Amino acid sequence: MINVLLPGRDVPSEFDHRARGNSLTVPHSGFVSFKVCLVISRNPRKNRDYVNSQLLSCRIFGKDDLYPIDREFYVGNALDYRAEHLFIFHSRLLDERIVDLLKSKREIRFEFSNTSSVFDIIECGAKIWTQQNIKGSYESGLEQVLEDEIELEPSEAFEDDVEPLKTTPNTVNLQME
Repeated sequence: MINVLLPGRDVPSEFDHRARGNSLTVPHSGFVSFKVCLVISRNPRKNRDYVNSQLLSCRIFGKDDLYPIDREFYVGNALDYRAEHLFIFHSRLLDERIVDLLKSKREIRFEFSNTSSVFDIIECGAKIWTQQNIKGSYESGLEQVLEDEIELEPSEAFEDDVEPLKTTPNTVNLQME
């Protein structure tokens, strides 16, 4: 997934850093990657003729940075939607050099805007992945698999309870092994 626009009114709970409005500051703790979720809402004061662009501007600041990193993402035609939507994007959309620069910062601040004011940003959230939480989620997934062990007797493991297929002149039987 690179980016996606889905119906929704609330940032999902997996985004553990959240803020109301269009900016969000997250502490840096050795992240490997991140994803961002925005709740956007159509601005009823703008009409279709006025708007040419549905671009989301994202400014990313490291703590004490004088110059932000600016990126734009195509959201889609926000005027087609009457209800709030979630716009989610992953750090893979950012160039690797930028992600490496951000890794040296203590805090990262995201500021989002829409230059044409077609939509408002109601809420934003971020999910930060570090080596630790990636490893932890892998291990907990592995534990879940191990907990769901099924024990079979050797005779049960290879029993086939499948009835043979009935054939007609126009069918072909294929047996997969």
